[in-house]
Amino acid sequence: MSYFELYPDHELLRLSYCSKANFSHWAQARGIEIELARMMRPAGSRPEDLRLGGIFHCGNAYFLTVVEGRLPAVQRFYQRTQQDERHRDEHIIDLRPIEKRRLQAGRLRYAGLERKLIRMLHQHGQHAFNPYDFNADLIADFLELCKELDRPRPAPIAPQPRPYGLARWFGRLRSS
Repeated sequence: MSYFELYPDHELLRLSYCSKANFSHWAQARGIEIELARMMRPAGSRPEDLRLGGIFHCGNAYFLTVVEGRLPAVQRFYQRTQQDERHRDEHIIDLRPIEKRRLQAGRLRYAGLERKLIRMLHQHGQHAFNPYDFNADLIADFLELCKELDRPRPAPIAPQPRPYGLARWFGRLRSS
C-alpha cells in the first residue's frame, strides 16, 4: 500500500519529500542554475498542475520539495519526479491532509535562503543540509522560513542625481 492510497481524491494534501540531485553526468558544463531555472518553469497546462503549489531547495547535492494540492495532482507530481533523471533515491518525509494552503497554487518556487536555512538547521542540531534527516517539525520550520519569500519588499530608493561640472565643485565649497 502506498502513502497516497490512504487519502480520497478530493483531499487537500501537503507532500514533503527529498531526493539526491543527479546533475553530475550532464549538467556540470552548463551549471546547476540552468537546471534549477528549467525546474521552475510552469509545469504544464493540465488543470491539476495549475492548482498545485510548491517550493523547493537544492543544496549539498540534495533536493527538498514541498507541494500542496489535491491528491491526483500531488501524486502525479511525485511520480514525475521519480521519472526525472535529475532526481534519484526519492524519499517521502511527510504526507498529510491540510485545511489551508501555505503555498500559492500555480507556482513552484525556489527557496534560496541558505544562511537562514543553515541557522535553522543548527537550531535543530544539524550542521549541514541533508533533507533525509528532516522530519515533520523541520518541514514546518522550513515552510515558516519560506514565508519571508512572500513578504512585500520595500521599494528601492532611487539614487539622487549628482550635480555635474561647476555645480558639483561649488557644492563642495559650500559643505566645507
